[in-house]
Amino acid sequence: MKICIVTNYHEEATSYLYKHLAEQHDVSIIYLVNSGNKKTHIFDLSIVPEGHYGLVEPALAKAVLEPYTSYLTNTSKIRFYVFSNKGYSSGINYKLFSKLSRIIKQERYELVHIIGQNPFLMVLHLGLGNTPIVQTLHESYAHLGKTHWSTRLFMRYLKSGNVKMIFHSENTRNRFYRGNVKRYHESVVIPLGFHEILGVFRKNSLPTLNKTILFLGYVKPYKGVEYLIDAFNQVRERITEAHLMIAGKWSMPELYESIKDRKDITVINKVVDVEDMVALVQQCYFIVCPYVTASQSGAPLTAFEFDKPIITTDVEGLSDMVENGINGFVVKKENAAALADAIEELLVNEGLYSEFISNINKFRLNSGSYTESVINKTVSVYRNAMGISSLDHD
Repeated sequence: MKICIVTNYHEEATSYLYKHLAEQHDVSIIYLVNSGNKKTHIFDLSIVPEGHYGLVEPALAKAVLEPYTSYLTNTSKIRFYVFSNKGYSSGINYKLFSKLSRIIKQERYELVHIIGQNPFLMVLHLGLGNTPIVQTLHESYAHLGKTHWSTRLFMRYLKSGNVKMIFHSENTRNRFYRGNVKRYHESVVIPLGFHEILGVFRKNSLPTLNKTILFLGYVKPYKGVEYLIDAFNQVRERITEAHLMIAGKWSMPELYESIKDRKDITVINKVVDVEDMVALVQQCYFIVCPYVTASQSGAPLTAFEFDKPIITTDVEGLSDMVENGINGFVVKKENAAALADAIEELLVNEGLYSEFISNINKFRLNSGSYTESVINKTVSVYRNAMGISSLDHD
């Protein structure tokens, strides 16, 4: 099967998908890169000249991929495509995505798998004509606030068309279809793949910092960081050596100002690059996700890649990735007292902490069946989109 993956998000999970699909099929992958942010979460394309759009020269792509060759052993089928950070009033991205569709059509793939919710991907859909397409959505609507008109337009297109859809959580699928029973049952939920590529940045010399709790990612209202801080204040009353680290770009200025000078809380108010992120995860005692709402998150898979337990709230898309009492704790959302109790238990109960790590390690080392399931389900969707066989539903 000759497949092209075009992805605009979650490079950790899409690299995993590419690597394991390519073990059985002829797979190429094109990573879309915003010209305004050439240092993506995983790849650093700052060597690409300013003003360059479209496919990145093979020699430059090879240089970008060099740090990852221990994981991505076949880099000849990996490409980068730069689009503009200009708004919708500019016509440049319409041209760029139309050009990309022509490039893909010329290469005569049997199927194209588009991953992401960038509205310009609709131009790619339309330009591919009769080529079978599978679309994966990480999220379809804003967690809080109003969804941009361009995203709403793209989502309406996906709902009304015959594109085969993949979601990473049941919550996202429910939010997307909202009563459209027929289309709901034509779609599939396939969980995110392991974040194996992060292992490239593992430093074996980094020690775990005892009693250090980590929150990682953008600090936005739906992430529930205010409940985490409330919970941490309760924990500090009983465990004075506890330390909280919050690493990610803030969009809650009042909350930030209230804690930025505290000695027991380290605040890193910036987008954390992948090497620093891996170091923080390696050094923390465990990770906390106090989300108020979520579709899914890469945080559990990032934590598990480095054998770190996780405490999360009972929001869909997160709680189904964490087994309560097995590899972490699941607590009621918006409940600082329950979150504080879980944090305290994991800080003081060394036997339970070691048990969680052992369970995570066993799961990760025996990940073959999980990967086989992800790949088999994905290929089943591909075959159905190509009219080869019936879909394996959840």
